[in-house]
Amino acid sequence: MVSCDFHRAMRGVPRVVLILGLAAVLGLLYWFGARGADRISRPEPVESTDPAAVQPELPPALKTPRAPATTGASVRTVDQQGRPVAGAQVEAIPGGYAALWRERSITGANAKAVGTTDAGGRVLLSPLSPGEWAFRATAGSRVSRSLRSVRLRAGPPVTVVLLIGGGHALTGTVRHVDGTPAIGARVAICPDGARALRRVVRTGSDGSYRIGSLPPGLYQVAAAPTEGAFCRVTTITVPADETCDITLRPTGTILGRVTLRADGTPIEGATVFVGIQSSLGTCVLTATTDAEGRYRVEHIPHRRNTRITALAPGLVPPDEEHDYHWLYIDGGSERVVDFKLRAGAVVVGVVRDPDGKPVAGAEFRLSGTTWPWSCRLSRPAVRNS
Repeated sequence: MVSCDFHRAMRGVPRVVLILGLAAVLGLLYWFGARGADRISRPEPVESTDPAAVQPELPPALKTPRAPATTGASVRTVDQQGRPVAGAQVEAIPGGYAALWRERSITGANAKAVGTTDAGGRVLLSPLSPGEWAFRATAGSRVSRSLRSVRLRAGPPVTVVLLIGGGHALTGTVRHVDGTPAIGARVAICPDGARALRRVVRTGSDGSYRIGSLPPGLYQVAAAPTEGAFCRVTTITVPADETCDITLRPTGTILGRVTLRADGTPIEGATVFVGIQSSLGTCVLTATTDAEGRYRVEHIPHRRNTRITALAPGLVPPDEEHDYHWLYIDGGSERVVDFKLRAGAVVVGVVRDPDGKPVAGAEFRLSGTTWPWSCRLSRPAVRNS
């Protein structure tokens, strides 16, 4: 009787409604069944009392890096008769010949390896990173005839042989415009275009200088006062040119104040960077502001491409696109340049050792592609937690 009444009641219900109701019932049954199976296969989480177990995983940037692959070079120095040359100083410059055209190729930690040969004329330079390396050697007044560029690969040291022969000397005198000798002036010389091989000497009490152990070729010679950037670059040919006298032009001065853009408060301890460009590269002079925010940078070469900017901890120049000024300074003149700094970005992180423990007193080095970040500013780690 009940079954007949149920069938009569269902005859009046549209077929679409019956289908939708049946689908809803099947969906609920599937959902409850899936949750029950998931609870059975996955146990409930249990709170751990072990501190090591609850520490979050370190991000990839803070994980212990793999030790870089290294190699080395076993350098042997010989003379023209094939005899070993003992006591020769051997230098390895990363980047090969191409690096010699870049001004910063020998700056920075572990950028250049140096060693002295033993009685057998041998020296091991290790560790060196894989890649192109240029080698040269000097022994008193004798120098290696040419640079040797070698590609090093990870593995055992590679043997490099350098032939050492006689060198030439360049002498001269550096004077001021009034003809007086420039005592203690600096004289720089480098092979034409190879800034990384620049050598610097100072003049004596009579303004004279001497640079020995020069292989034949084209060189650029420049001079600078006791402090400041090099100027008056001259190209010479060795051994045809045995002397090179240089007259120093008067230098200029840049001075000014560094303050906050918001309220004009003077900033003490800000660093002012002055970059002077020449064919010998870019020389960067720096000055630190006093309690009144004032600075002074002297010995700026006459009419050189000069750019200047200022930085302070947490503060940067106000213009993001043009954060430095281009200047031309006349010799003997002064130029006033003021800076108004604003708040900048802050880099925060933790320095860890290979075991993951914080390292106190580590040096933080910041490098970039735009000046003055390319100067590779270094700061001590002010906090490790």
